[in-house]
Formats: sequence, structure tokens, C-alpha cells
Amino acid sequence: MSSTPASSDSRHPMVAVVALCFGGLSAALTQTMVIPIQSELPELLHTSGSNAGWVITATLLAAAVSMPVAGRLADLYGKQRVLVVNAALLVVGSLVVALTSSLVPVLAGRALQGFAMGFIPVGISLMREFTPPHLTGTAIASMSATLGVGGAIGLPLAAWIADGHDWHLMFWFSAGLALLVMLATIVLVPHIHDAQPGRFDTAGALGLAVGLVTFLVGVSKGNDWGWHSTTTWGCITAGLLVLVVWVRRREGRLIGRYLSPYADAGWLAPSEVTMLSTMSGRRAARVWARSRGGRSALRAMESFQDAASELALLRGRMHHSAADHRALESERSLLETLTVRRQAFLGG
Repeated sequence: MSSTPASSDSRHPMVAVVALCFGGLSAALTQTMVIPIQSELPELLHTSGSNAGWVITATLLAAAVSMPVAGRLADLYGKQRVLVVNAALLVVGSLVVALTSSLVPVLAGRALQGFAMGFIPVGISLMREFTPPHLTGTAIASMSATLGVGGAIGLPLAAWIADGHDWHLMFWFSAGLALLVMLATIVLVPHIHDAQPGRFDTAGALGLAVGLVTFLVGVSKGNDWGWHSTTTWGCITAGLLVLVVWVRRREGRLIGRYLSPYADAGWLAPSEVTMLSTMSGRRAARVWARSRGGRSALRAMESFQDAASELALLRGRMHHSAADHRALESERSLLETLTVRRQAFLGG
């Protein structure tokens, strides 16, 4: 699907690049902002040291979840719109923390600041669409650098503010930066017609969030809970298991999506696409093949499934870039392999 600007814009693309880099810098800056006052957080928030540690952890966990989710939302609704929403989250999160001294609201505000980190990957993706080829590499490198530069700036800046002023001023400052980012994104960043048809996979997003959060909680709290603690390893193990299931589910959905056109064209039966889209379906098909034709039929079914997976990967690459002669030849060869292997496990 081609991407075109919403309207003609005579501004130099580097103006938008600077605006996006400023946004990435501001989002990254908030990640390290509370580290200089970390030892004072229990007293400032009237809570225990272990509870105060979540002020930093909440932001990191939210950032880990937000980056892939923001990317999918950007595909569905447009990158510039999602960037504006991310900047708005940074404004709201900063204001929530600036207006309270209680643990729960501070955690909520810090989580919102973490969700704003989706600004960086979406901004990088958008840069590819409006920058000329000779500027794209420089623009992306600059945006990527904001992750480190913003975090490095946040430490001394926050220490300087906290040293002579109320700690809430740090978040008033970040709220002001975030408001400037939101306005700059609305005014200076081009709105590209890049939204694509599709739907948001809520169950998949929740699975990813649960897996990442559970795993990262175990890792980040290992020192507090102890690396020999069953709670630590329970979180790490549970998180990894959820992520494995998520990857398998995601892989199956992609295979189903990319093989469906071959079912429409008659190369695959709809039931075969359904079978190939799930691990349980593949497993059941192998059991059926072996019971029907022994080890030779089982090997043919395994080869059929491998060729179908390879075909789905090829189709995915062709979907995102122009198909060249070599890709078309590979596609034809794989389709022929599917036909031969199907006849083998059917005994025909």
C-alpha cells in the first residue's frame, strides 16, 4: 500500500526529523529521571523501599510492552496519529506524578510515561516514509541515539533540579517538554496516509504484555527477592512460557494470513490452511498421516508442512517488497513441492 502525504508540505524533511528526535529525547529522558532521588523515594512517597523500587520498574515494564503495541497501532491508524497519542501519554503521566506524593498515583503516572516510549520505534518507522534516501540513514541514526542521549541527560538534569528544588519540579519540567513534543508532532510532522486495513489482536497484545511483564518482574526483582527464590524463578519461567505460546500463536496467524491467497487460488484446501496455522493442527495431521501410510507418509506430511511454512515466509517477504524473478521462481517451486508431497502422504 503506497504512502502519500496528507497534503503538500514545502518544509524541509529535516524539520520533521528534528521534531521527532526531540520527542524521542524527551521520552527517553523520563526513564532515568527518578534515579537521582531513588534512595529518597520511600520517605517522599511514605512507603517501603521495596514498594518504592516499583517507581522505576513500572516505567521499564510499560516501555517494554508499549513498543510492539504502538507499532501495530501505527500500522492500523497511521504513524503520526500514534505519535501524538504517545506524546499525550507523556504529558498526562508527567502531570499525574507532578500532582501527587502517594505511591499508587506515582506508579500510574510512571507507567504512562513508560507507554510513551512507543514514540521512538514509530518515529523511526515514519522517518523512512518522508525522508529522501540520502537522509534516511542519518535521520534513523539520530532518532536511535536519543535513547542513550536522553537517558544520559536525564540523570544530571534531575539531580540538579532535585538538589535545590522540590522533586515534583522534575515532572512539571517533563510535562512542559512533552507538551512541546505533542504540538511539534501535530504541526511539524507530516501526516502520511499509511494506515492499513486490519484489526488489533487484543488477545495477542495481552499475551505479550503478560509474558514480558512477568519475565521482566522476575529479572528486575531478583536481587530483592533472591536469585534462589521460587518467586523469582517462577516469574521468569512463567513469563518465558507465555512468550513461547505467544510466538507460536503469532507464527500460526501469520502463516494462515499468507497462505490464504493460495487457498483462494486452489493450490491449498482451506482445511489445509487451518491445519498449518496451529501447532495442534500440524501435530494431528502428522499423527493422521502416520496412521494412514506409516513412516513414509509421515515424512511426506512433515515435508509438506515445512514447504508450506517456507512458502508463507516467502509470501510475507513478497508482501512487504516487490517480488523479483527469483522470488517468483521460488514460489512456483514450493507450490510444486506441496503438490508432490500431498500426493505422497495421501498415497496417490
